[in-house]
Amino acid sequence: METQQGFTVWLTGMSGAGKSALAAYLAKRLPLLGRKVELLDMSELGGIVPEAPDTSKEVRDRNVRLLGWTAKLLTRNGVIPVVASVSPNRELRDEQRRQIGRFFEVFVDCPFDVLLSRDEEGIYRRALAGELQGVVGVQTPYEPPPAAEAAVDMGRGDVKAVAVEVFERMTNHGYLSRQERDLLINGSGPAGVVQAGSTKGGKSKARPKAKQAPTAKGAAEPKEAAAPKAGAAKAGAAKAGAAKAGAAKAGAAKAGAAKAGAAKA
Repeated sequence: METQQGFTVWLTGMSGAGKSALAAYLAKRLPLLGRKVELLDMSELGGIVPEAPDTSKEVRDRNVRLLGWTAKLLTRNGVIPVVASVSPNRELRDEQRRQIGRFFEVFVDCPFDVLLSRDEEGIYRRALAGELQGVVGVQTPYEPPPAAEAAVDMGRGDVKAVAVEVFERMTNHGYLSRQERDLLINGSGPAGVVQAGSTKGGKSKARPKAKQAPTAKGAAEPKEAAAPKAGAAKAGAAKAGAAKAGAAKAGAAKAGAAKAGAAKA
């Protein structure tokens, strides 16, 4: 199983389906494997490759090919690009699959009534009213993939639960090992690396203190082990004091003898 090669994760679905939220979560979890991951979200590339809701088919196709070319370069260099793009044309998505090779397609589905409820800009309502033309899902058809590697329903908006489905499918298709899958679902660090003192949530956990060997009854506690040294120091001081006292007595005796001699003289 070649799990260390790059591969492209391509999320496709209608606007508002939840591609960006799911792509961002996948791009956040996959680096836990120690892999390089890049997020290519069409909604965040507006300043480079602008794409309005009523963009023409020619502009949409050009943008999809640009994303595909970028993903191909990243994939062949061992990176995992996570692409989030409406990319409504099935034939064009298949073209990217052929060029990239290691291609994991995720169809992000969502009921249309949920799409309408999430449409804060009123794009679908304006399209239905005829104010906008060429909107995907209204005037321009969206062509769902017939055999995507993963098909998920983001209508309920549970990103984590949907991500678990995607990781399971990645494992089934050989892009992840079971160990890597378990790490992405439950873990919090690089695969095969034990993080010292780490717990879920990133909080540090203190290492348990080493257990001390039980002491025999009546034996001195560890803190009292220094007592004999203190006693020895006191004993040494006493001996030194005795030696000084002896020297003083000897000096006194010599002085007495000298006085006696002087008296006789």
